[in-house]
Amino acid sequence: MELISVIVPIYNVENYLDKCIESILNQTYSELEIILVNDGSTDSSLEKCNNFQKKDCRIKVLNKKNGGLSDARNYGIDNSQGKYLAFIDSDDYIEKDMIEKLYCAIKKTEADMAICGFFESYSNQIQKKGIVDQCKVFSTEEAIKNITDLYPMAWNKLYKKELFADIRYPVGKYHEDTFVIFQLFEKCSKIVAINDCLYYYIRRKNTISKSDFQVKHLDLIKAWKYNYQFVCDRYPDLEPVIFSKYMMAYFQVLDKILTSDKRVIERNKSYLKSVSKTLKKNKKSIVTSPYITLKRKLLYCLLLLSNQLYKIAITSFQKSI
Repeated sequence: MELISVIVPIYNVENYLDKCIESILNQTYSELEIILVNDGSTDSSLEKCNNFQKKDCRIKVLNKKNGGLSDARNYGIDNSQGKYLAFIDSDDYIEKDMIEKLYCAIKKTEADMAICGFFESYSNQIQKKGIVDQCKVFSTEEAIKNITDLYPMAWNKLYKKELFADIRYPVGKYHEDTFVIFQLFEKCSKIVAINDCLYYYIRRKNTISKSDFQVKHLDLIKAWKYNYQFVCDRYPDLEPVIFSKYMMAYFQVLDKILTSDKRVIERNKSYLKSVSKTLKKNKKSIVTSPYITLKRKLLYCLLLLSNQLYKIAITSFQKSI
């Protein structure tokens, strides 16, 4: 068996940490180095980590000043010994055979990265996401083209550590995994996706994805702008596909602003104007894109008429877009 390093960034998650760590300890693949990176927690998270370390010699606890999720992941990478890396967020958990199934998929197909589907849980509702019809091997270009199905997140994947030789997550950015996913794809000769949901992604009410608009949400646009330029420079045939993702980042930020509290909207009028202006400027490309849904295009037509009409529509149909 080959050593796999499982990196868990931890910051003030005392209520969720036990379930996360126990799901890793109970993996059917046992040759693990479990790196718990305490990122300056002020609750009992560090104490819990130390207690787990006493019970299982596979656990390594790293304690550092708070630097954010990317910084904690990077610190884990720098201190890992495994041939492969997996990232688990500390308020999530995994199926007992996740590591084994991803590892076996890599060995069977000689891939450099394996990807699984995941369960997204919020307010007692669970959805399956990232499921492919059958186990499938992708080239770099195919993976980029199918990013909607594979998802850019760090945590539903197993990687050869060598992919991170000169790649680290951008510190201080949100959507940090979106910034680097295409760089990682480019380093792969093969990427394999399996048709199993093995990761439980838990959306909390206070997470960035569920909160009112904040300036840091603009990092989604920055990430996809970077990816769009990356694709235009290296894989120009994929430009229309990734342009649609770039524009969807603008739509997502616009939706976030307009569905926020009135006071939040008032404070961020300049961002609202800028995001709306960019979308309206790309009218022809958005309307004719085969990669943007009809429902989104119909909503876009309302945006062209007025922000208020668009706001009413997305508030009514938010769950289905």
